[in-house]
Amino acid sequence: MVAVIKRGHIVVYVGCLLVAPLSGCAGAPALRPVCPALVTYSAADQKALRAELDAHQDTPQAHRWIADYVGLRDQVRVCVKAAG
Repeated sequence: MVAVIKRGHIVVYVGCLLVAPLSGCAGAPALRPVCPALVTYSAADQKALRAELDAHQDTPQAHRWIADYVGLRDQVRVCVKAAG
């Protein structure tokens, strides 16, 4: 099967062939991580949370979720430091 190239398409093909090599000249974009913002908790807030958790040792799910949240906050701190 023979491909038929129409006259108007030749201009498009030639244009693509001329522009394609130029696209490699651009430098790679600088990528920086986008980190979520951390909520700042006062020392009094942290002390109140510790008191509540200590008073309710019978809530293992709450303790697990708080530990997960602490881990996520640590990961955000690393992200912010890397984005510096």
